[in-house]
Amino acid sequence: MKFDCTDRASYGTPDSWDETVDVLIIGSGFAGLAAAAEAGLKGANTLILEKMPYFGGNSRIAGGGYCAWDSKLKLREKLGLGEDSPQLHIEDTLKGGAYYNDPALVEKMVREAPDGLNWLIDAGVEFETALHRIGGHSAARSHHEINRSGKAMTEALHRLATARGAQLRLNSEVVRIWRGDPEGPVTGLRYSQNGVYKNIRSLGGLVIASGGFAADAAMVSRNNPGLGEDYMCSNHRGATGEILRYAKAIGADTLHMAFIQLYPCANPESGAVDRWAFYCYSGAGLGLIYVDKNGKRFINEEIMMNTTFTGNSLVRQKGRCGFTIMNDEILGHYRKRDLEFFTHHHAVRSIGDWDRELAAYLKGEGVEATGLSLLHEEENFGANFWACDTIDEIAEVTGINPGNLKATIKNYNAMAGAYDNEFNKPAKYMRAINGGKYYVAKHFPSGYGSLGGIMTDSNMQVLKADGGKVPGLFACGTDACTIFGDSYAFIMPGSTMGFAINSGRIAGYEAMKFIDEEFE
Repeated sequence: MKFDCTDRASYGTPDSWDETVDVLIIGSGFAGLAAAAEAGLKGANTLILEKMPYFGGNSRIAGGGYCAWDSKLKLREKLGLGEDSPQLHIEDTLKGGAYYNDPALVEKMVREAPDGLNWLIDAGVEFETALHRIGGHSAARSHHEINRSGKAMTEALHRLATARGAQLRLNSEVVRIWRGDPEGPVTGLRYSQNGVYKNIRSLGGLVIASGGFAADAAMVSRNNPGLGEDYMCSNHRGATGEILRYAKAIGADTLHMAFIQLYPCANPESGAVDRWAFYCYSGAGLGLIYVDKNGKRFINEEIMMNTTFTGNSLVRQKGRCGFTIMNDEILGHYRKRDLEFFTHHHAVRSIGDWDRELAAYLKGEGVEATGLSLLHEEENFGANFWACDTIDEIAEVTGINPGNLKATIKNYNAMAGAYDNEFNKPAKYMRAINGGKYYVAKHFPSGYGSLGGIMTDSNMQVLKADGGKVPGLFACGTDACTIFGDSYAFIMPGSTMGFAINSGRIAGYEAMKFIDEEFE
C-alpha cells in the first residue's frame, strides 16, 4: 500500500534499516545525476532511486540547450559577438520571471553557469560552435549539445556518476521520507522495488530530484483550477509529485505551485506530443493559421515557435483547444525550401517523411515513436490530425464553426502578401490558403513541466514555512524550479537545463558538506 501523506504531517523512524549510504538521491534526470556525480567527487557512497524503468526522466527528450554567459569554449570571442556579463544574464532571468523568482537563487545559478558548462564539457558533452539568441534576450548565450539531444547528455552524466561510484536502481518508487521529529534531520526513506519494500538510511544527505508534478492532473488542477480537469501532460508520466507531498509532510514549504510550463499538446487521450503537431508548428510564419472552435484566429501565429506562449494562449479558448490549418500550397513551399523552423528534440527536421507518415497515420498504422512520444509509447494515441478536401469537411470532423471558419480564411487570404492588421503578423509570412488538401491538427494546453515546487535557499537546502531549514534535505531541478515565474523563460533556451545541472551539483556538494558537519 502506498503511504499517503497529502494532508497530514508524518514523523517517525523505521524499526530497522535495510541499508545505509552517505547520500540518497530521488530521481535520475539532469539534476539527480549531477548531484550524484558531485557527491561522488567527494567520495560519497551514493544511491539513486528511479521509479521508472529507465533513467533520465524528461531530461531524455530535452533539446540539449544550456544557457551561460561564458565558458571555456570562448564562443563570444571566436564569433565576434561582443560582451556578455553575469549582470545582464541575471537581469534577463529576473525579467523573464516577472520578478517572481528568488534574486539570490538566480544570482547563484547565473554565476555558476559557466562552470557548469565547463563541467559538462569535461564530462564528454560536445557543444555546437555557435551561440543562439531569441527575441528579448540581451545577448546570445544559449549553447546546444551538438546533436541537440538530452538523451546523449543524460547518458554522459550517467557515465560520470557511475564512474564516481553511484548506484542506480530502476523501478524503485519512494513511498516515505523518514524524519524522526519536527526538529531533527531527515534520516532516510522507504521505497518499493518490484513489490519489495526497504528502508534506506542516509548519513545525512537526501536529495530530491524527482522531476516535479506536471504528470499528475489532479495535483495540477487543484493548484491551478484555470487549467481544468481536462488538463493533459506531455511530461514523462513519472513526474507525479508525490515526493513533494512527502517532503511537505515533514515540514518542507512549497512555492508557486500554480505555475506550470504549458505546452501545446496534440493528443487528447494520451497527452503525448506527436509528430503531426510539429509538422504544423514548423509551418509557423509560412501561411499557417491557428483558429479556435469558433473558427476565429486568436494569436499571431509567429508565437507558435514559443511553445510556452502558445500553451498559455490556449487556456483562454473555447474548450481550451485550438486548431492549426495548412494546405498543399504550404506543403509545396516546404518541399522546395524545407522547414523554416524545426524541433530538434522531436526529430522533425525535414518534410521528407511527410507522405509516408501521412499515409500510415491515416490508415491507423501509426508512425515511429520519437521525442516525447518515446515516453508515452505504451499508450494509445487518439485522433488529433485530419487531411480534408474542403473547409466544410474541416468543420465536420473538428466541430469548428463552419461559417466563421470560412470568413476567417477568406479574410486571411485577402491579407496575403500584406501586413496582418488583425494580429500584427509581418507581410512576408502572410500566405494565402487556397484549396488543395487541408491539413488540420488539434492542440490542447498541457504541462511540459512544473515551475513551482519545494522552497529552498540558494544552497538548495529545503526550507520550512518559517524560513528555517529541514536538516539534511535538499531539492533541485524541477522539484525546486522557482528560478522562473509563471512561464518558462523561453527567451533563454537552456535555462531549465542549466538550473537542473547546477542546482543538482550544488545539492550534491551541500549534502556531503552536511554529512561532514554532522560527524565532525
